Amino acid sequence: MCPKHVKHGRMRLVKKPVILLSNVFRNIGARYKRIRKRPRGKPSPQLYAYKKEKLQELEELDSKGELVLYYADESHVCTNGYVPYGWQFKNEDIYIPSEKAARLNIFGMITKRNQYKGFTTKRVHQRRQDCGLS
Repeated sequence: MCPKHVKHGRMRLVKKPVILLSNVFRNIGARYKRIRKRPRGKPSPQLYAYKKEKLQELEELDSKGELVLYYADESHVCTNGYVPYGWQFKNEDIYIPSEKAARLNIFGMITKRNQYKGFTTKRVHQRRQDCGLS
């Protein structure tokens, strides 16, 4: 006697309903998106307003030629990797706390008149076991 899915030496595919895990998450309101790293704590709205006001004053002095205002940004390449994507529900605040690790820092400054200055530095954090270094 042969099983029902085998007929004359050939296998016959039996179609079964496929329930994908991604569909289950979507049906209950989750979405798959990037999880951001950010520092702990919440920024102060009063401090933000104060800094914004001071920046406007500096921009005014720059436009009058009384000083040269540089805008700066920093980025880095870190040895401590992580998986930045995951399932999140609507209005759910998921994040990965930032950690110290060995990294290459890239720092650049530019003016509104396209004057650029850039720097790089290397740093290895003292607690080397945090980033998997020996």
